[in-house]
Amino acid sequence: MQEIRWESYPLVAQQELAQTWLTMQRNLQLAPATIDVYGRNLNDYLAFCSRHSLSPSTLTRESLALYIQDLATRANPRGANVLSIGSGHGLSRATMLQHLTVIRLYHDFLIEKQIRPDNPVGRGKYVAGTGVSTSQRGLLSAQHKLPWMPFRCCEKRRKKRSPEGVSVYSTLYFSFCTYLTISKSRWKDNKYFWLSTTSVGGS
Repeated sequence: MQEIRWESYPLVAQQELAQTWLTMQRNLQLAPATIDVYGRNLNDYLAFCSRHSLSPSTLTRESLALYIQDLATRANPRGANVLSIGSGHGLSRATMLQHLTVIRLYHDFLIEKQIRPDNPVGRGKYVAGTGVSTSQRGLLSAQHKLPWMPFRCCEKRRKKRSPEGVSVYSTLYFSFCTYLTISKSRWKDNKYFWLSTTSVGGS
């Protein structure tokens, strides 16, 4: 069994509950890469709590929203030129959701230990026929902006009747349509079912 590299997560190593939780994840045979992500994200969360004099055992949903704001406005660790698409700054929504997932799991552990009564992260709940229940909505939705497509460029290429241009942009266009279709999919009973053409066009 691979040992946890505690030197990479100093704040996790210093707090008994956090150390116990991460050790438990290792004992549950999670992959080393997963343990590393859990450790780094939890260490980042504990650092935020330390900077703002907050405690995970009493943290409120309002205070956790400040953490999301911090994630959304900080510089990307891979460099100033790597930005989330359409935002102009900060970490991508997928990365922020990854951070929140680790925090939610850690707070679930604190609830099991009867250290706090609820989970400030919350979780979305799918209700058949109605979508996500607003009373149990997560802090950060998984929705994201669709990629920009140069439709005017496609039109210019088409008018010029360039076989290469038409081929390239046609491929991009149909790929984009496929992406839209998948984005409208819903998960139900472990199977994807697709919305009708009318539903897709009207949403």
